[in-house]
Amino acid sequence: MKNKLIHRAPNGCQAARHDREHRLAKQAIHAVIAGVFVVACTLVRAAEGTPAAAPQAPSAQAILASVRMQQTQQEIDLQGQLRENEIVVPFRLTQTGPIIKYSFANPAEALQLRLGENDSRLEELSSSGVAKITPAQFDRKVRGTAVTYEDLALKFLYWPDGRVLGEDSIRTRNCWKLQLRAPAKSSQYANVVLWV
Repeated sequence: MKNKLIHRAPNGCQAARHDREHRLAKQAIHAVIAGVFVVACTLVRAAEGTPAAAPQAPSAQAILASVRMQQTQQEIDLQGQLRENEIVVPFRLTQTGPIIKYSFANPAEALQLRLGENDSRLEELSSSGVAKITPAQFDRKVRGTAVTYEDLALKFLYWPDGRVLGEDSIRTRNCWKLQLRAPAKSSQYANVVLWV
């Protein structure tokens, strides 16, 4: 009976499965990044005095401006892992104000993100100095995972075309759900859905 329930996928399905796993890994990383912003959402709502029962939806740009402001005031020191299939990449994320640093080992690598008022800047730190990571490099993968330099650069926080899709709840916290559209051909993504 068990043999009848087990199906083998034809070889052509391997690529589809890989694409699905690749997409799921990216979604997991975006969920982690969005989780950091859930804290900012709580702080923004508390600062605005918006009651939790019946909040009035601010514009997407107002929410993003508040997130950027709150994010630049964070002090964070986290240890984590990027995972995709058998690949496990330990890393350390530290943030002091508007500077976020991603540190990797074996081999040593450090990326630094500067959150500005109107844009972010991702840089590679090395013994020879600091080098800006250009948009042409944004599709480069981090340590063989589905995460790219564009994902770490958080450029979507500055995209001007966004709308509030409504409210949602993540881990019992009320959030705004935003859809942000990339400026013309400036991203590998057409849009990003973000919970704040």
